[in-house]
Amino acid sequence: MNHIFSRTTVPSQAGIALVLVLWAVTLLALMATTLGRTQHGEAVMAGNLSEESKAEALMAAGLHFMMLQLERRNLPAPGNPWPVDGKLHPWHFAGHRLWIGAQAESTRLDLNHAEGEELLELFRSNGLDELEARALRDATLDWRDADGVARSNGAEDAEYLAMGRPVGAADAFFQSVDQLMLVRGMTHELLERLAPKLSVHSRWAFRLHVELEAPNGTLHRQTMVVDVRHRTPHGYRILALDPHPGATLPRARRQEESETGS
Repeated sequence: MNHIFSRTTVPSQAGIALVLVLWAVTLLALMATTLGRTQHGEAVMAGNLSEESKAEALMAAGLHFMMLQLERRNLPAPGNPWPVDGKLHPWHFAGHRLWIGAQAESTRLDLNHAEGEELLELFRSNGLDELEARALRDATLDWRDADGVARSNGAEDAEYLAMGRPVGAADAFFQSVDQLMLVRGMTHELLERLAPKLSVHSRWAFRLHVELEAPNGTLHRQTMVVDVRHRTPHGYRILALDPHPGATLPRARRQEESETGS
C-alpha cells in the first residue's frame, strides 16, 4: 500500500514543481521585459526633459538678449541687426539659431483705454454682425467701468448672475487679454482672432518674441512683455511672460544672418 502511495505521489509532486518552475521563469521573463521597457521609457523621458530644458534656457537667453537691444530701439535697421520693427531676426547663440524680435505694444489696441467706437470696429472687422458687435462692445465697457449700471446692450452683475455665473462684472481694468473670455458674448474662436490685436499694457511696453526649432522639428515659441520705464539689475521690468503664445511675428527676409554681438 505504501509502495503504491509513493508511486502515485512522487509524479504528482514533480508535476507541481515543474509548473512552479515554469511560472517562475515566465514571471522573471515578464519582469525583465517590464524593467527593460521602464528603463527605455525613463531614458526617453529623460531625453525629452533634457531637450525641453535646453530649449527653455536658449529661449530665455534670446528674450533677455532682445531686451538689451531695446536700448538701441530708435536706431535704424542698417545699423541695428535687431530693430524693434515687428519682425523676427536671426540670432546665433551656443551653436543654435534662434529668431528674435520685438514690437511696441502701442501697435495694439489698448483694451483698457479703447473707445467704444474702436471696440465696435474691432468686433465688426472680426466677423460679428452689427447686433453682436454692439452687445459685445457694451459688455466689454460694462466689465471695465466702475459703476454697476448696464448699458443698453451690456451686462453687469445682475446679467451675469442670471447666466448662472458665481460673480458679476469686474468693474475694473482688464488684467490680461485672456480675461476678455469672461465677458458675456465672447467665444474662444473670436478671442483667438482678437488676442494678437489687443494689449492691456502701456505705451511704454514692448513685446519680445523668440522662436527656436528643435532638432526633432518641434517649434518652440515664447513672448515677454517689458516696461522700459522701470529698470532692474537684469534689464527691464517684466510685465508678462507667455510660454505658449498663439501668435508670433513674421520672419524678416535677409540675405545674411546676423551673428551674436554684430
